[in-house]
Amino acid sequence: MRKIRICIGSNDGETVAKSHMGDTRYFHIYDIFENLDNRFIENLTLYLK
Repeated sequence: MRKIRICIGSNDGETVAKSHMGDTRYFHIYDIFENLDNRFIENLTLYLK
């Protein structure tokens, strides 16, 4: 079964960012399958120095 992996940026870790994804700190990774099933993969947090 084919899938696409997507990344959704967030500024607070809970809601979708309205800004550019490169300006966000949190990322939610999902796999979306051709039968429209989806699977959560992981949350990533970007720690800036």
